[in-house]
Amino acid sequence: MINFPKERGRLSQTEYDFLQAKDRSERMAQSLMKRFKWIKAIRFKGDVEFHPGRNKASAERDAKLGLEVSFGLNMEMTYLDLKNQEKKCEVIFRFKEKPFHNIFFKSYKKNPTIQDLIDQFKNTWIILASGNIPEDPKAYVVAQTKNYPNLCFTPQYDKGKIVKYRIAFGSWAKWVPAKQFDIFGNNSVDEIFERIRK
Repeated sequence: MINFPKERGRLSQTEYDFLQAKDRSERMAQSLMKRFKWIKAIRFKGDVEFHPGRNKASAERDAKLGLEVSFGLNMEMTYLDLKNQEKKCEVIFRFKEKPFHNIFFKSYKKNPTIQDLIDQFKNTWIILASGNIPEDPKAYVVAQTKNYPNLCFTPQYDKGKIVKYRIAFGSWAKWVPAKQFDIFGNNSVDEIFERIRK
């Protein structure tokens, strides 16, 4: 784990936020692997060093050099589906101490449309957690961007061009408390994670 208070003085705010998100993603991944035995591995995809202004052009350049690349802190999850067959998908983790209702995603493309963003993340599961600590959150949201209606996406502009989208997932998805059980005694969080296996 990174000692953020000690390191903070030497980092820009953007780099600090990036490293904090990376640390939280790693901690969430380790915790979920312990909880769900059907998750076999979760690893960062490609180069996760901080690169100011990293864009698709730099990622494509690295790819041509034979390097494995990804955009941001995307991770690859290896898991067993409901037929016990090994499969892989992409996941993105986000954790905040307090409840939140929006997330921001950038697209590879310049001035992207909502469809561009959905296409980029259509096979990616977004796993959000809130409250307590990354290893033991109080609530989860597990979803995919392709399931959100377009009304959830709001473009964010810089100099007249779309640079990212705010996704108001809170108007579509409900936070599921970590210790919530249904009438049959099943944990509701287990059920929302099981959707990944289908």
